Amino acid sequence: MEKLIKILKQFGIYNEYLKILDVNIDGDRYLTILTPTTLDWIEEEEIEEILEDVFKNVRVKISRLPLNKFIKVYLEKNVKNKAYGENIENIEIEGENYALYIDWKNKKIIIHKFNGKKPIKESCKLSSNWETMWGIWVLGFESKEKAKEFAENLADEIYKYYVIDFDIEEHRRCLSEDK
Repeated sequence: MEKLIKILKQFGIYNEYLKILDVNIDGDRYLTILTPTTLDWIEEEEIEEILEDVFKNVRVKISRLPLNKFIKVYLEKNVKNKAYGENIENIEIEGENYALYIDWKNKKIIIHKFNGKKPIKESCKLSSNWETMWGIWVLGFESKEKAKEFAENLADEIYKYYVIDFDIEEHRRCLSEDK
């Protein structure tokens, strides 16, 4: 893996959000390299060929990291003392806290208020799941300001790699009493 990362750095496609999937199927090895940076297809194919020459008997594919996967990698690296997605079920969260719903379908991040794992207003969380095909929840921010700062940092990283503007909104129904 170190050799692979060294080669990727030489091509300038290594970054903190890179995901490498290394799979063996029936004795054949496949490397899938997912990166948020965009390469043109000629450059992509050349790098794949070079890597296949270096790592004999390995099929290599470089692909763009899908936005929802990028967001999950970002959360994996940056969420401390909070819970997100399906792991919310396994973590104790008590008292008043602020939450983010990262809506990758509609390109927005919405700040909500929760009491433990329950939204202040029922209309905040319509699905019983903490992660859906449209977005993911992050719970445990101690203040609205900290939730907003986290949302802004995430939105900046999304823009940096995907050139997509995510709107940051406060959910009026549950935050009206904070004003």
